[in-house]
Amino acid sequence: MENRFKSMQGNFRKLQRDHRDLKRDHEELLSERENISEAHDHIISNTIQPYAHRKCLVFEDDNLDSLDAVLNSMLQDALNAGPLRQQVAISQRHIQALREDLKKMMGANNEVEELREQVTGLQNELLAKVLGHRSAHQTFSRKMQLDETINLSEVLEPVRLLANVSPHHWKGRKRSKIFIEAWIWSVLIQTVFQGAFEVFAKGYGSLNQAWKQIFGSGHDHGWPQPSAASETWRSTTAKHLLDAIGGNATDPQDVERMVGGPRSSMVEAHVLVLSCLHDNLSRVCLQTDLANIQKIVDKAVGLAMHMSKQQSRLQITFPALGAQYQSETMSATLDADGEEMMDGNVAFVINPGLSKWGDAHGKSFDQRYEIVRCLVQLEHEYENVKIKRERNSE
Repeated sequence: MENRFKSMQGNFRKLQRDHRDLKRDHEELLSERENISEAHDHIISNTIQPYAHRKCLVFEDDNLDSLDAVLNSMLQDALNAGPLRQQVAISQRHIQALREDLKKMMGANNEVEELREQVTGLQNELLAKVLGHRSAHQTFSRKMQLDETINLSEVLEPVRLLANVSPHHWKGRKRSKIFIEAWIWSVLIQTVFQGAFEVFAKGYGSLNQAWKQIFGSGHDHGWPQPSAASETWRSTTAKHLLDAIGGNATDPQDVERMVGGPRSSMVEAHVLVLSCLHDNLSRVCLQTDLANIQKIVDKAVGLAMHMSKQQSRLQITFPALGAQYQSETMSATLDADGEEMMDGNVAFVINPGLSKWGDAHGKSFDQRYEIVRCLVQLEHEYENVKIKRERNSE
């Protein structure tokens, strides 16, 4: 078990670099959507609506059929103009471009919602099935009974999100639940989200290394800087791997039906993740449900596979301990007294976020968009200094 944990710890350090990158994507997409929305509003208010009003046509901004009716009427008027045929051709191209812009905007909205639902689904599964509560604001149930005689940070190795976090943060039953939540996320980061190809099993770590050697590793969590070239290389490679794998890559029974090949190694890797979570949680809980843990692993793998094949950069991201709070990329939970904190430094990360760079067309990689912000616990700098002094005086 110790050797396995050490191996996982190495993988965890990789996944930490992955996590930060995914957040920036989300902000990029929001910015793009706002720009398209402004252009859309300008065209609607200055051209489409005045024309529809003059022609007594019914126009609804969010209805493509009504838009087509107005645009077809405009086109017919232009065709009837005779001498303005050349202008009609220009108008047709303009109309087509407008339609494409509207489709892009709707597609961008759908993509953001789909990704947000996947991350939220994984988080809700973790909260509902493992931690025993439906949301972060509801009371913990007793589905997961922790052995209160055990010091969690001594039994479960505090890696990734938990590494170097002051032990005083884990006092009390509620904080013990948060520790478990962050620990499970840490395992998933290290074994599933560590690199762009981590989800395909350890044997494909050479692809991560090749990607970094070609495009560098100076971005968040040691990933290459997002660019059209780096993301095309990554997404194309991932799509080929996904085509070779096929089927349910998280079903433990698949291991017995397959020998060798990318799908077999991927299934075996995810069975090890499942085993790691179950075995370690069994050491600190009075009872654990393997089926519920399997659902969490399945959702994590599904999300990672979806992320790997996107043209835009999607990355699981989280801040370093002690980082200054940034509302653009972080959400802060209530402090120990139940008070809301809007400033301070990161005491620990409860769960990571999802960031995005670039759009679906392989452009705008210099902009970051937060699809899901990470959840952190904040503390003021003087609190951290006080705790360090108390430790030194002991």
